Amino acid sequence: MKYAINNRGKALAVVALALASLAFATAQSQWDIPEAEAQALNPTPLTPENVEAGKLLYEKNCQSCHGNPGKGDNLAVLIPPPPDLGTAEFQEANTPGMIFHKVTNGMGTMPSFKLSIASDNERWYIVHYIRSFGDHPEDAEVAVEEAAKPAGSKIEMSVELGADSTLMARILTTDSTGAKVPAVGVEVSFFAKRYFGMLPIGEGAVKTNAQGLASVKFPSDLPGDSTGLVQVFVQVKDVDTYGKVEAEQAVQWGISTVPKNLLDDRTLWTIGWNAPLWLIITYAGILGIVFIILGVVALNVKKMKELGDNYNAKNP
Repeated sequence: MKYAINNRGKALAVVALALASLAFATAQSQWDIPEAEAQALNPTPLTPENVEAGKLLYEKNCQSCHGNPGKGDNLAVLIPPPPDLGTAEFQEANTPGMIFHKVTNGMGTMPSFKLSIASDNERWYIVHYIRSFGDHPEDAEVAVEEAAKPAGSKIEMSVELGADSTLMARILTTDSTGAKVPAVGVEVSFFAKRYFGMLPIGEGAVKTNAQGLASVKFPSDLPGDSTGLVQVFVQVKDVDTYGKVEAEQAVQWGISTVPKNLLDDRTLWTIGWNAPLWLIITYAGILGIVFIILGVVALNVKKMKELGDNYNAKNP
């Protein structure tokens, strides 16, 4: 009887473990992708070179778990098992933006490659390679449209100051007719110049809206100079696509602060007599000892010379 109860307990434990694993796998497989990101189009051209670059990146970062696309050699022992990315099921269920989101952010046992593959373009190359195993004629159409978009010098950015201490970057581009139109979806980063670098303003890059505007709230506790002046630096994030697009603007929204000369206090990096007292005393003591030793040596040399002269005088 006891044996039967033990077996029944073990069976229930196995069932519970299986159900827990199933629940975990189900939870891990549910991706919560914002609609805007899911509908994002691949901004890099669909070329054999970019597909090959994506293949190399895939083999280095993805193949160990997902296997060769379409070969069914994915690492199925993981929970949840990583899908074979070459199957029709995966290809039909995932847009380019969804694949890019998954590669960038990861979830559960799927790691994020945002840092290890820091370039957005390189992660988009992986998307090109993965989608090359499906039938996606629309990708080629998008590539033609994206190639027609102006880059670098054809994008103009200006900084505007809005109400309630709002910084705004307006980005314009040129359409096929040569007219200036808002550039939509361009990521812009805002910074405040500090003594030793740039301090980010906001929680990351901001995308331009339908009017070509990206805005961020200026911090109310950010120190400025004696008049509250802060130099703001604005930069388009995607240098690979748009080139180096930057702008600066001085704003008088900071907290008035009297700059302090870092050399005024007694610290190790100050110079002259502003150095720490213990360092000055130590330095002076070492110099004193050196001079004393030199003086003793000089006196001994003088005595030896006098003894030699006396000896020579007595023994001509």
